[in-house]
Amino acid sequence: MAVELPTDQLSNILHYISLARYSDLVALVVLVYDYLLTFDLEFSQVWCQRVSLASSLFLWIRYMHPLKIILQLKLAFASPSNLDDSVGPSDMYYYYRKSLISFAQGCLSRQIANILEVITPLVVILIFVNRTWAIYLKSRKILILFGSLGAGLAILKIVLLIVGVSYNVRWEELCAEIGPHGYSTISRMMWVDTMKAHILLTDFTCRLLHTIAFFDFTFDSAVFWSTFYKTFHIARDMRLQRNPNSITYWILRDAFMYYLTRISLITHFTPLQVAFGSHLSMAEFRTTGVIRPELESSAYTSVLRRPPTTADVGRHPPPRSGKVRPAY
Repeated sequence: MAVELPTDQLSNILHYISLARYSDLVALVVLVYDYLLTFDLEFSQVWCQRVSLASSLFLWIRYMHPLKIILQLKLAFASPSNLDDSVGPSDMYYYYRKSLISFAQGCLSRQIANILEVITPLVVILIFVNRTWAIYLKSRKILILFGSLGAGLAILKIVLLIVGVSYNVRWEELCAEIGPHGYSTISRMMWVDTMKAHILLTDFTCRLLHTIAFFDFTFDSAVFWSTFYKTFHIARDMRLQRNPNSITYWILRDAFMYYLTRISLITHFTPLQVAFGSHLSMAEFRTTGVIRPELESSAYTSVLRRPPTTADVGRHPPPRSGKVRPAY
């Protein structure tokens, strides 16, 4: 006779599945809205230009992240078409088994989503380190400091990927059984064993995500304040030189947007974690993972041009040619 799992553990997992499902849906809506606003600029400034390393990194961040979210949504909203309904809907075990079957139907999609969930933030870390190093005129100390922080964060994210891949072995066994034999032949013992492995991995993953969140925010804070300090002085010097076409204003604006969003996420999810448990850290990790690459790509598109305003034209003298640079 298989040992049943405590109801509260099943309830926590089901709450996480539901929260992750709708957080991914909200993130996808935000991404689509942003793409509709900026696609014309992206087409003229990226697709119509020569391919470079910068544009390649930009396109990776911009389109691999939505792909990952779509794969996660496909798994979260998948409806099993051949489910044994012998267990009553009031039984929580039934709902959890239904969720497991839905996830088991997309083993390959889940593996691709897990890989993209790690590779894309690694690209963002590389961009942040390289940009901060360039702002400080390729200082060796800055490279060592931020390179060490970025490398430590990258190692933690790779460990997270390895944990996910190791858990996929359990999913592959489940998929192998479901494939040729159907759902009805899966024993209750196998479902309970899978649930136990899921709970153990979820608890370990939550602790790992808390560690990643701490290093992630430390890295972002160091990048933000060091970039803000240097960029602020550059902006002040540009203003003294009466340069109306400086892009530093837009860099500072996007940095503030990103940093304040991260702080608001932490402020919002901390009391929820106390009330509902540590499973919400996964949703916070997913939401932050969406916002970070998206703001990075949005910052790239915003600095491609800096349209002069009416105040700029009145305050600053026109160039020597007598022409004012038109807005795109």
